[in-house]
Amino acid sequence: MSKEKDMLTDAELEIMQVIWEKRKATVRDVYETLNERRKVAYTTVLTMMKLLEHKGFLSRDDSSGPTFTARGGSARGWSPPWSTTSSSASSRAPRGHC
Repeated sequence: MSKEKDMLTDAELEIMQVIWEKRKATVRDVYETLNERRKVAYTTVLTMMKLLEHKGFLSRDDSSGPTFTARGGSARGWSPPWSTTSSSASSRAPRGHC
């Protein structure tokens, strides 16, 4: 896999943090949370979540019907950095910068 697919941008990381906090979130959930912090477009959140799914950072939960409901990290087998279930630093979400 290319290095670019292994890295999270700041915007992607912000979305992942929302999903990690909620454990499971729709695009609407993420949009509303981010929109409380700063102005963001719903379609931008949707596009970013689709990119994160393509990169393997999100997995879609199809049990909710046509709604895009995501779970963070399960597609790659890693957990958020603060998770007690992480076995090592290498299993944590890679970042584009320190």
